[in-house]
Amino acid sequence: MKLQRFISLSFILIALTLTCLDRRVASWSSSEAVTFNNQVVRVLQRRCQVCHHDGDIAPFSLVTYSQAKLFAEAMREATGSGKMPPWKAGDGCAEIDGVTRLTTEDREVFSKWVEGGTPEGNPEDLPPPLRFDDAWPLGEPDVVLEPDRKFQVNLGDDFYRCFSVPADLRGDRFLTAIDVNPSARSIVHHATVYLDAKGESQRLDDADPLPGFQCPDDAQFAKTSPVYWWVPGQTSQFEKDGAAWLIPGGASLVLKIHYHVHHGGGGLDRTAIGLYYARKPVIKQLRVLSLINDTFTIPAGEPNYALNASSPPVGSGGDFHALGIAPHMQLLGQDMQIEARSGDGTLRCLVEVKNWDAHWQRLYQFTEPVAIGAGTRLNLAAHYNNSRSNPENPNFPLRNIGPGEQTDDETCIAFVKYTLDAESRQPSAPEIDSVTIDSDDRMVVTGRGFSAGADLLIDGQRVRDTLNHRKKKKAAKHLNSAVDWKQFVATGKRVSVVVLNTDGVQSPAVNFTH
Repeated sequence: MKLQRFISLSFILIALTLTCLDRRVASWSSSEAVTFNNQVVRVLQRRCQVCHHDGDIAPFSLVTYSQAKLFAEAMREATGSGKMPPWKAGDGCAEIDGVTRLTTEDREVFSKWVEGGTPEGNPEDLPPPLRFDDAWPLGEPDVVLEPDRKFQVNLGDDFYRCFSVPADLRGDRFLTAIDVNPSARSIVHHATVYLDAKGESQRLDDADPLPGFQCPDDAQFAKTSPVYWWVPGQTSQFEKDGAAWLIPGGASLVLKIHYHVHHGGGGLDRTAIGLYYARKPVIKQLRVLSLINDTFTIPAGEPNYALNASSPPVGSGGDFHALGIAPHMQLLGQDMQIEARSGDGTLRCLVEVKNWDAHWQRLYQFTEPVAIGAGTRLNLAAHYNNSRSNPENPNFPLRNIGPGEQTDDETCIAFVKYTLDAESRQPSAPEIDSVTIDSDDRMVVTGRGFSAGADLLIDGQRVRDTLNHRKKKKAAKHLNSAVDWKQFVATGKRVSVVVLNTDGVQSPAVNFTH
């Protein structure tokens, strides 16, 4: 009993000590001077420097003390008003992942720093600097696609340009991530990647003497088949829960880039697309539902013109889960709301953008998938300002505006990224029987269940010149590599060989020694 009482008293004393210590630390933290080296640079690294560093889209760098001090008052004003970092989705709808806006505490850091005279602080408080380079954040892609030529963009340019890029896949392929890597980051304001399975884009690209082509108003791929949205400062993510994009063999990807040169002298750009193959079994295919109004005219001088679009009601058995929504308007757009109305009339707001900014378009990914049941209809409501009171209006004298793909046209679209509840794909089942080196010095892997376009993995590294047997009857039983296997296999070294099918399923590993 005495021992129990002693232990209880000991825990109480420890708890009181920790509580007092916490209060002392909190009191010290709230009263300490805010300096660049201690607090300010950490907020900048976490929220700002991804764009505000040399060579990127922001007009000035905020990496060093001297750079930040020069723009201290501007930072306090922009962060205090919520203008920076840009985040346009409002609260009160479905919860969104990756919110970039600052917390109240972050905004107070800038305010107190300016009020305190922008002190630099102790050099020993500085965290290690961030590194900014051309590396792919998710690691080297399985495939890197680029337009065939660089495109010249000049100071003052503000337009969209499209590029058709053949995917050159050996068969249908599931991707768990797509990324975009501009070569001239200071002029690429945002980009969208579309799937073109019908060859529309290649014909348009071939007909234009310049690299790429003018993004058309009536292309089917632009209305129905986006697969990736990129904005500066955003890091691509691998898809979750066995979901992936299906890229058919022979398809092209269309890279639609908004070029906007507001500082510097323009430049040559050759933005690359990175494709990441599924490496786990794909259970569901990612799809896109388009809410679109493309038959409108916004009258000249109208300050609050309303446009709407709706989907048909979800049919029986067509239940799905929405993963995210990408609203799309141009410079006249003011606000947009997408809501779900269930069969019993219940409304749920999915995304609302109250202060639209065409320069910051993105996919708003939900923290958790949103269930959309049978009988539900998705509705879009948007407003446009085609008057002189809109400082972003590019049309003077004012004119009536219709749908189009350039910055002085207008759009009324929301793309809903989703998966079907009823879909549960049957995974493939590749198996390896043997691994040999033939008389032509090729690695030959035989077995069963190899999909068209399957790859060999040696110690987890993809063998890029993997080919199925050219005879159809043997294609599912025979894979070979003529050259690339040699960079992974040294004489006498034991390696692990796996077949990676296009649906992300991997065969059991087989050990091989050359």
